[in-house]
Amino acid sequence: MKNHMEKKHVTLKMDIYTPSDDKLKYKPVIIFAYGGGFVNGKRTEKSMVQLCTEFAKRGFVTATIDYRLGMNLTDSELAKRAVYRALQDGRSAVRFFRKNATTYNIDPNKIFISGHSAGGFLAIHNVYLNKDSERPASTRNYFGRLDLGRLDDIGENKYYKNGEKISGRANGVMAMAGAIGELSYIENASDIHGIYFHSTDDSTVPFESGEPFSFLNWIPGINLPTVKGGGQIQKRSKNIGLKHVLNKYSGRGHSVHTNFFGNLHDDIISETAKFFYINFLKPSTGKILSINDNLKTKSSTDIQQYEIQQSNATFYDWEITGGKIINQNDAKEKITIQWNENSSKRAITVTPYSKHLAKGDELIFNINSNSYLITSKNKANLFPNPAKHIINLKLNNEQSYQKEVLILIFNPLGQKILDKTINNLNKDNIIPLDISHLKSGIYIFKAITSDQSREIISKRIFIK
Repeated sequence: MKNHMEKKHVTLKMDIYTPSDDKLKYKPVIIFAYGGGFVNGKRTEKSMVQLCTEFAKRGFVTATIDYRLGMNLTDSELAKRAVYRALQDGRSAVRFFRKNATTYNIDPNKIFISGHSAGGFLAIHNVYLNKDSERPASTRNYFGRLDLGRLDDIGENKYYKNGEKISGRANGVMAMAGAIGELSYIENASDIHGIYFHSTDDSTVPFESGEPFSFLNWIPGINLPTVKGGGQIQKRSKNIGLKHVLNKYSGRGHSVHTNFFGNLHDDIISETAKFFYINFLKPSTGKILSINDNLKTKSSTDIQQYEIQQSNATFYDWEITGGKIINQNDAKEKITIQWNENSSKRAITVTPYSKHLAKGDELIFNINSNSYLITSKNKANLFPNPAKHIINLKLNNEQSYQKEVLILIFNPLGQKILDKTINNLNKDNIIPLDISHLKSGIYIFKAITSDQSREIISKRIFIK
């Protein structure tokens, strides 16, 4: 890669983190970029390593990346070259994962980009400055400066084997104390969805608009471009109907994502994971439809075929009340049910899953009344997650009548490694479970009623 500022070739690296013992073929990716005002910083910065580690525990492939440094602090137009070079390097990282999707078992259409401060600029501009016509004038042949090239001109992995061009634009963005050069880059309601973390007392990157490093304004010669922070990005997104989330604070300053000791605030992980799940990974529920009218066998037992439509899930988990499944296809979106002739209640419960193993809302179809009920997957709660020695299952009020609960834990290969009936609920309807004997990694936790008639919760857990 050629650095057009110093006129030399530079090698940029990334550190890649992968989930432990996760055999899933289509994992999402998050690329993280450190902060440092485009003049310093390194990919091994503590918070970047923490972010990569925590999200890898949650099933993401993650990476913390290098990007070219160096910025003109005395010319507001030339300063934009630093952001553009970083943008190009971020796009190169995205292309790397798309080109090597099979190697890392990732979904090339679920690559997200994130960063803090300068890294937040990189991430935001990656998804919104996506046309050559939007490039700042100084990134072209500008008063003797070399043209920095088009968006995907820098770096490798430009083409697939079939000759198709690879895009370096990520599918989603998370930025911490970041900003954008021009709000017009965010175009319409179909643009990339983003989640932002910004504190109103940030004196390095303005929450609304202004020059970065406002605390240096007294120094003669400092001249940086006006940028728009989280507050302005939120207003723009609202005006055009673009899905977004702004986590606004008043006392975190520029280090919006870390505490005094440099460790991540808990909400950075939880809010980002929730946003990516809801907006990018969660499958739609769809609708259960009958393929044919009831067919009578010689024994006068009803046989009926059903299928899921209007859902983008990859596979489905079915539960039948008043009958049994006698046939289903590999993806499980079509089933044949043999209904019990004497059953007074007939119902179908289906839970969709994406190819990333993200769980959708449960859909219940009551055959008797021909009615639907969609229930949230959060019928119960597991905490803490990740866990080390003890994990707690909290039942909601509707489930708390259960005197006994069957707990099942499976490893990534689907092998059952724990099968235990629990009856020691405390007054808060919490079931504590000792997991200290399990190795660190990702597991599937299931809890069902003691009579095995209903699933209470099914969720991936992360054991440290």
